[in-house]
Amino acid sequence: MGLIRDHASKNTLDPMTVLNLIPEDWMLKTESLDLVQFLVTMFDRFLTKEENSKIAKNLSGMEFINAQFELNDHKKAHKTVTPDTFCEVCKRRLEFKAIYIYPNGEACHQRCAPNPHECPVTRQRFDLGFS
Repeated sequence: MGLIRDHASKNTLDPMTVLNLIPEDWMLKTESLDLVQFLVTMFDRFLTKEENSKIAKNLSGMEFINAQFELNDHKKAHKTVTPDTFCEVCKRRLEFKAIYIYPNGEACHQRCAPNPHECPVTRQRFDLGFS
């Protein structure tokens, strides 16, 4: 039983190890003791924690992949602004200050864009977490 105590303190009880350590002459269920129900509850809790850990790990992996995908999309979206670049709304020359450059590559003066989260040319929204 020292083995069970060692594993219990580390939260690493293996259900099969525990079952194999129970002496064959033990009464698993008596009027005052229900070892079967205790073990079922313990194993259920153990498996639930293990399953939740796996689910959390997989969700974290999916979140990382989505973040990488979004980052790659943002890296692809760019616009080189030169002295010959014009505002897509008013068609005047862009200055290097007070402009918006949207992830879809459109660029315009801030005064020409009523909403900084919506491209005034395509009406595409960029504040909703997806494009």
